[in-house]
Amino acid sequence: MLLKAEDGAITLLQDIYRNADENEKIALYRAAVDGRGNVYVTDIASNQLLCFSRENGYQYSRVIDGSAIWNVAVNSETGMISFVREGQIYIMDASGELIFHGSEFEKSREVLFQEGLFDLALFSAVLAAIYLFLRILSVAVTFKYSATGRIGALVATSMLIVTGIIVGQLMGDFRTIYQNEILKKLEITAQIVSNTTDIEALKAIKTPRDYMNDDYKKLLTSVTTTIDKNYSYCEDMYCNILKCEGDEAYAIAYIDNSIGAYFPLFDNEATEVQQVYDTGEVLLSSTVSETGSYIYVKAPIYDNDGKVIGVVEVGTLSDVLDSSVNQMIRSIAIPLIMIILVILFVFSEIFSFFDLRSKYQEEVQKKQRAIPLHVVRLLVFITFIAFNMATSFLPVYILKFVGTDIGIPRELAGSIPMSINLVFVAITSLFCAQLLNTYGFRKVAAFSGGIAFCGDLILALAQNYAMIVVGLILNGIGVGTITNAIHMFLASSTFGDDKDSEYGFSIFSAASLSGISCGMIFGSVLAENLGQSNVFFISTAVWLITVLVSLFFGGSITLGQEKDGSEERGSMTFGQFILNKHVLSFMAFVQVPYIAMSAFIYYYVPIYADGQGLGETEACMLIMISSLCSVYLSVWLTDYLSNKIKHNTIYLSSIITYAALVMFAFHRTIPMLIISLIMIGIANSFGTPSRASYFANSREANAYGKNRAMGIYNFVDNIGESAGPVILASIVSTGFLSGIIKLVIIFAGMNGLFELSRLGSNKKKEITTGV
Repeated sequence: MLLKAEDGAITLLQDIYRNADENEKIALYRAAVDGRGNVYVTDIASNQLLCFSRENGYQYSRVIDGSAIWNVAVNSETGMISFVREGQIYIMDASGELIFHGSEFEKSREVLFQEGLFDLALFSAVLAAIYLFLRILSVAVTFKYSATGRIGALVATSMLIVTGIIVGQLMGDFRTIYQNEILKKLEITAQIVSNTTDIEALKAIKTPRDYMNDDYKKLLTSVTTTIDKNYSYCEDMYCNILKCEGDEAYAIAYIDNSIGAYFPLFDNEATEVQQVYDTGEVLLSSTVSETGSYIYVKAPIYDNDGKVIGVVEVGTLSDVLDSSVNQMIRSIAIPLIMIILVILFVFSEIFSFFDLRSKYQEEVQKKQRAIPLHVVRLLVFITFIAFNMATSFLPVYILKFVGTDIGIPRELAGSIPMSINLVFVAITSLFCAQLLNTYGFRKVAAFSGGIAFCGDLILALAQNYAMIVVGLILNGIGVGTITNAIHMFLASSTFGDDKDSEYGFSIFSAASLSGISCGMIFGSVLAENLGQSNVFFISTAVWLITVLVSLFFGGSITLGQEKDGSEERGSMTFGQFILNKHVLSFMAFVQVPYIAMSAFIYYYVPIYADGQGLGETEACMLIMISSLCSVYLSVWLTDYLSNKIKHNTIYLSSIITYAALVMFAFHRTIPMLIISLIMIGIANSFGTPSRASYFANSREANAYGKNRAMGIYNFVDNIGESAGPVILASIVSTGFLSGIIKLVIIFAGMNGLFELSRLGSNKKKEITTGV
């Protein structure tokens, strides 16, 4: 029907079906209106283009006929009509005269130029990727591994390859099996519909005029009685009744009533209906159309004489199948991947422990200065496991103790204890050096583990909000003291084989990231199975292990002596050190910007994952992708780059991080997020230890005292971590793309200012003592 809406009233202009011949099949599909009010409509059943003339009272006439006339468009200014017929485009003027038709067209110079630029950029990117891959492969092959390290690398690589092959094969087989089960379900349903269809009603429907008459309603009722959308078993199914007349195939009825009677079928759809008519057998198939991707079953409908008089098609969207399969695969694959990641992290720490211990024993036998880095790495790993076991649920756990009458917003009250925890972690860096000088590493590490033990025990037994605050304060003091003590030990140590403190910091970085990842996984699994409060009992046991390791092995960890001379410890006061141009510019223009950028991983990634419908486990896995890169690349990549480009590694890590953030900002998808996290993980693997080493080995740090200098460095680090989410949230709130670009420009400019100030300070032999 052609209807006109004017002044809130709808008027019937033309009833096509009523005026058509009795046996004429009509299915109006697409329409367009020209500037004079004439309406052009494609009739895909009769393969013709119709024109409803406004001047003739909207009487219709045939403009042109031919197969596959689906779409029509009219230029209201010129009156030209365009449509596609038999695979060619046709253009007619307002008088109906054909002025152009064809199927092949030449591209304009602008399009060719744009395609050429794109191909050139793509070719350059491929070459760069190949070069980077070969370069990394060359470094990995020529790197001097120890015997233990070589075995570890081979086992880890083999495990990843075998796991990838097995998981990929299992997931493919699972998808095939599940799809076959869905097809069996559809086949059974199609057979039931075929047996219960009202045969007489189907025979009585012969023309488009029969739409919604008594026989049509009987046919629909017989179908909807079998496939009831109110039940979950059928909610994702669709059902069509199809018919074949001569060489033509038609859709007679859809269960959702989305078409009228005798909607024409073409190409593969028509061929399949004819095949079912000829063979009388059930057909299983799939297709992709404008409305989506489908899998379906076609079953014959027989009359009482055993003759095929119709076809029932029952199917479902492939998206439904994909969603079900992906959900089931996710429930299987995620725990499997989590287990593999934990194995890789723990495996890395075990091999690193034995590798570092063998080097330590060799140095002892040679009567060289031996540094027990295997003990340091073990302590760092255990410490960060204990500290991060509650990371995945701590905010939720705190909110359980926040009352409704607390006087401040509930969310703010929940965040205060966590902020206090970080503040006390930062504060300990200011007095940790004095504790180390007075009591030594062994006693300080054991004491800090005991303080953290008490804090987590209070959290496990917490009955109110005050106990939560006290527990997190003690936890912050314990964690801050032991991590600062280890940092200061590494800063004051000298390593053989031309290695500086950067080597020690790379070990700290790798072990801490392993501990963070394993702690998050262990904590989330334990919380789900044992309850959140019981996780703190487990973490107290881990803190007890830290105390025992410190008592039994901490005696081998002794702090090195500061350098003597004009820049000996104490030649700078606290105020002079803080206000020193080089120190202040490094903290403000390098350290804080980079630490603030880390909020992208720990603050924004969980938010983005939640917005994409991913859970906490998936968000944790995304974060661990970055951590895994840092853990496995930290030591050797730091050593390689520090020898090649020296202190410029701090700029390279920033550049890679900025590039990753900008790439994700332009294309915010899960695959691009994974690529960005890998890039950030690589940047962190050498960037974090390089910055710490650069600061610890500076003239100013040596003059002030490395231990105290590293305490201030860690204090700024912790403050930067606290401020990072605030900075990122305030910038991104203006729009993620524009916000990230502004942030990158600002931080890159700050890095440039530091380099300029550094070049100026290098020309002076004396250390400046003021801003």
